[in-house]
Amino acid sequence: MRGQIMAAVLLFATAERPRDAHAAPLVPLHELPLRTKGRFVVGQSGRRVMLACVNWYGASQRQMVNNGLDTQPIQAFSDRIAALGFNCVRLPFSLEMVLRNTTVPNPEALAANPELLGLSPIQVFDKTVEALTKAGLLVVLNNHVSSAGWCCSGSDGEGLWYTERFSEEDWLRGLRLMTRRYKGDARVMGFDLRNEVRADGIRLPTWGSGDPWTDWAIAAVKGAREVLRERPDLLIVVSGIHFGMRLSEVPSRPVHEEVPELRNRTVYTTHFYYGWSFDMMAFDMLARHIPVLICFTCWLWFLLAADRSARAARAPGPRQSEASPGWELCAAAALLALQACLFLIGEILGQSCGHIHIVSPPAFVVLSSWLFQASYLIWARILLSYTLVLFTNTKEPRGYSPVQGGSREAVEDPSLAAMPQDEMLQVEAPPVPKSRAPVGLAILRAACRTCTLCCGSDALVQPLRERQRLSAVAPLAFLTALLVVGGKCGSYENFRGELDACLGPLLSGEGVTPAPVWLSEFGTDVRDNYFNNIIRYMKENELDFAYWSINGRKRFNESETYGLLQDDNFAVRHPWKLEMLHSLLGAK
Repeated sequence: MRGQIMAAVLLFATAERPRDAHAAPLVPLHELPLRTKGRFVVGQSGRRVMLACVNWYGASQRQMVNNGLDTQPIQAFSDRIAALGFNCVRLPFSLEMVLRNTTVPNPEALAANPELLGLSPIQVFDKTVEALTKAGLLVVLNNHVSSAGWCCSGSDGEGLWYTERFSEEDWLRGLRLMTRRYKGDARVMGFDLRNEVRADGIRLPTWGSGDPWTDWAIAAVKGAREVLRERPDLLIVVSGIHFGMRLSEVPSRPVHEEVPELRNRTVYTTHFYYGWSFDMMAFDMLARHIPVLICFTCWLWFLLAADRSARAARAPGPRQSEASPGWELCAAAALLALQACLFLIGEILGQSCGHIHIVSPPAFVVLSSWLFQASYLIWARILLSYTLVLFTNTKEPRGYSPVQGGSREAVEDPSLAAMPQDEMLQVEAPPVPKSRAPVGLAILRAACRTCTLCCGSDALVQPLRERQRLSAVAPLAFLTALLVVGGKCGSYENFRGELDACLGPLLSGEGVTPAPVWLSEFGTDVRDNYFNNIIRYMKENELDFAYWSINGRKRFNESETYGLLQDDNFAVRHPWKLEMLHSLLGAK
C-alpha cells in the first residue's frame, strides 16, 4: 500500500512538472507517420521533425528489463524523459528476449513497479513502450544484440547480424515479430535494424561487396523488407559498419536510392565516442606527457650549462677524443623519433574512414604511451648519471686525473719534474684538515659516492658532454614538433575532418542523394574537448541525435557515469550536459 501511495505521488509530481523551456516539441499524432525528405525527417505537413532522443537501455541485458524500474514507476520515468525536453527514445532489445521463453531473473529490478511482477520480459517491454508513447514520446526500436548482455566488443561474438546461437533467419523473425507487436501504436515510428555491426573474429563486415556472409547492405535490405511488410510506414534506421561509424561506403551501394521500398524511409545512423577519435586521444595523451618532457629538457639544459661553466673555470688541457654515442642515447633518440612518426601516421589515418581508422586511435595512442614510458626510463638514467658525474665526483688523489670512462692515469706535476728522486721523497704533502662536516652530511656524501659508482658512468654521459649544442637543440626541436602536432590534434578542424570522412557524402550529397544521418549514440562523463566538439559538429550539420543514455545505472549497484540521471533515476547528474544538449534544439 505504501509503495502504491508513493507511486501515485511521483506520478502526480511528474505530471504537474512543466516541460523544459528548451524542450524539443512533442510530435503530434497528425504529423505521423514520419518520412524522409533530403537530409531531414519530416512530418505529414512537410515540416522538419528533429529527433531529439535518449537511449534507455536494460532490456537488452541479462536483467531483461529496462534500468530504473527498481527506483521509479514506469510512467513517472517516461514522463521525466519528456519533462527534460526530449521527444523520442531509442529502446534496445535482444533477440533472446523476443524468441526465447524467458523470465525476469531478478524481481528486484521491478521494485518500484509491483504491477509488473510476474510478467515476462517481453510483456514488461510492452508496458515500457506503452508508458513512453503515453507520455507523448516517439519510440525507435533497436535490435541491440542477439544474446542478452552488454554490448559491444570485437570478441563477444555479436559483431554481425547473425551469431552462433541466432541465425540470420532468427534475426529476420525477431524483426518481424517486434514490428507486428507494436503495429497499432503510431508513436512507435522507427526500427533500428542492428546495433554497431562490426568484426566477428577475423570476419569483417562489408558494404556492397556482394558477399552474403559479410555484406551488411544486403542484410539491411532483407531486414528492412521484413519490417515494411508488416508496417510500410515505419522509418528504417540503417547503421554504418565497424561499430556503426563508417557510412563512407554508402555511395557504392546507396540502398535509400536503389531499393524502391526504402525511398523516403531510410535514416542512416552512426555512433561516435571519445575512444574512436585519434585526435582527441592523442591531444589528451600529449597534455599528460609534455610537462614531463619539459622537465627533462630543463634538467638537461641545466646540466649542460653547469658542465660548460665548470669546464670554462678549469685550465685548458689536451682535448679528449670524441666519444661514440652509447646504446642508451641511441635508444632514447630512436624512441623519440618513432613517437613522432607514429603521431604523423596516426594523424593521416585519423582523417580517413577505412577499417584501420577504427583500429588506429587506441592502437597508436597506447603504443605511443608505452614508448613514452620506455623513453622516460632511459632518459632518467642518462640524466641521473650526468648529475652524479657532474656534482658528486670528489677531488682526486695527487698525481691522478679523471678521464673518459672513469679510469685513472698518472699525471706528472711539472714542478717536481726537475727535482732529484731523493729530494722528491722528502717533499711532504700538505696536511689534510680534519673534516668538521656533520655526521649526516658525511653519510649523504657517502651515499652520493655510492650512487656515482653505480649509476654515474662517464661513458654514458660523455656523448652529451662532447656534443653540447646538439644535446641542447635536439630536445627543443622534438618538443616543438610535439607541441605543433598536439595543437593540431586538439583542433576542431581535425575533429570535423574525422567525422566528415565518414559522414560527409550523405551530408553534402557528394556522389549520392543526401539522406538523414542520426547520431544515435554519443556520450561522456566529463566536459572535455570531445563533447564540446561533437556538440558543435551536430549544430553545424543539424544532426538528429540520441544521447547515451538517460539511465542512472548501468547495472545493479553500478552507476552509469554517462547517464543524464543520477542513481535515483530522477535528479540530473550533470546539469551542464543537459544544457549543452538543449542548445542543439535551437540549432538552425
